[in-house]
Amino acid sequence: AMVSRDQYEGTRPAKPGDWIHIKNILEPLAKEGTTVVMSDEALIKEVSGGNFSVMERDGKVIACAALRRYECRPGEAEGAEGAECEDTWPVAEVAAFAVRPGYRNEGRGDQLLQYLESRARSAGIEKLFLLTTRTADWFVERGFV
Repeated sequence: AMVSRDQYEGTRPAKPGDWIHIKNILEPLAKEGTTVVMSDEALIKEVSGGNFSVMERDGKVIACAALRRYECRPGEAEGAEGAECEDTWPVAEVAAFAVRPGYRNEGRGDQLLQYLESRARSAGIEKLFLLTTRTADWFVERGFV
């Protein structure tokens, strides 16, 4: 048997059973108005549909985020600021982005965002957007406008 003091930490697509852990991260933030309130049914549907990714540390879900894909078509307003689409291309919303208290300010948000960007590129998504009022500065520092 191998004994290790190293703690395992990684990011992966959420499994259907992760919905309750995601709820536990998002619910306090929804109560304070930082994230949108989601019903259990809506959350289960999104997790089961493959929209969510989670970060785990030693088997505990410590962060989550959703990547919601949309098709942008010419003449349709899409995303923040009602940006017009010039060509048809896939776009995705970054949503429900949160790190559990006690695990913040250690680069995990950056790791999670990089993971989402990689998943988006693999899916052929060319643009990401998000809607936020509380955490705009953090995303602007990372290239969102």
